[in-house]
Amino acid sequence: MQLCDESLTSEARAIVTRSSASFCSHSLPPTGPLSWAIRVIVAGTLALVLGGALGMSTYTAAAPDEELLAARLGGTRASFAEAFGAPVVENTVNGSRYDVPGLGLVLAQFRQEEKGKMQPDERATVVTLRSPRPEAAAATTPDAHDWTLDQAFQEVLRFLPEDVALEGPATAEATDTARQGSVRSCRSDALAAAFPDEPGAGPCQIAFLMPTAATVSYVALLLGDEDRDAGALANSCDDMRSWGEATGARMESALTTLADIAQVDENDPNASTQLKALSARFTELSAAQAAAATPRAARKASQQLVAAFDGFAAAIDAAATGLETDDQTVLAQAIADLDAARVLFDAANALVLSVLQRCGLTG
Repeated sequence: MQLCDESLTSEARAIVTRSSASFCSHSLPPTGPLSWAIRVIVAGTLALVLGGALGMSTYTAAAPDEELLAARLGGTRASFAEAFGAPVVENTVNGSRYDVPGLGLVLAQFRQEEKGKMQPDERATVVTLRSPRPEAAAATTPDAHDWTLDQAFQEVLRFLPEDVALEGPATAEATDTARQGSVRSCRSDALAAAFPDEPGAGPCQIAFLMPTAATVSYVALLLGDEDRDAGALANSCDDMRSWGEATGARMESALTTLADIAQVDENDPNASTQLKALSARFTELSAAQAAAATPRAARKASQQLVAAFDGFAAAIDAAATGLETDDQTVLAQAIADLDAARVLFDAANALVLSVLQRCGLTG
């Protein structure tokens, strides 16, 4: 396994992997090895720690104020489309990516009421933002385009409910080391109304991935999963090292599989069979990640990674079908879906690294 960062402790180095390959094209060549876009940055293996016990509270359900949520965490799919236009790419597994001036990435994932279908009234439960840094730049490598914390908060507030209340500090001075992730909790009555069945009263979290003590490359905004058991929250980083080792091994396996896919020749009569076998690897990785005992701090990161594995599996299986049927439309959609899975994988890995940092596995 390649060590990903000199700033990691020796213990963390054993569970972190990062690799990047070039994203080459968005169309299949007429001959030669398959060359659809495979550019994956495994920024690390991590998970999300909440910013502290939020305390129990009561809330009387009311109709959500859509104006407070429009095109923000908790907002509907329709509101994002109205604000930013049609997604650059979207599917039921990977979420929807929007082109927003000044931002390197806006990726929204929506809670589906019916699996496999995208409805305009589905609500965003995760919004991932990236600074306007080069897309291929590793998340933990400082870049001149990264945000300061003040700039990051300006962007964050654009995508949190307008009534949000921030809790606890998230400043450079509050970080413990030069590469310490920063997490801040928040709360919104509008979120509570939009998700009345969630525990707590509208909790949310803001996770910053910080290449330096004062700069931010990625931000993840997440619907909270407030735990009424304070003991569970206090021990949320327990067993993180063993979880990270297993998760890191799956990430490395994913990179190996992507490299194998790039070697498949679409003119080989067995190409479709080879792709289906490689798709099955991602299905197995997804099942193993989902079934693993997951520390509380890693829940959200693990869910993101499972979704990325599922996205790769579906895209590669679709490519196999496109080759079997010589359907260029299916192949083109498979390429777009592979791109979407790669973006989600980037976002998931940024979240994973942020959590490892918060749980003390970097320094």
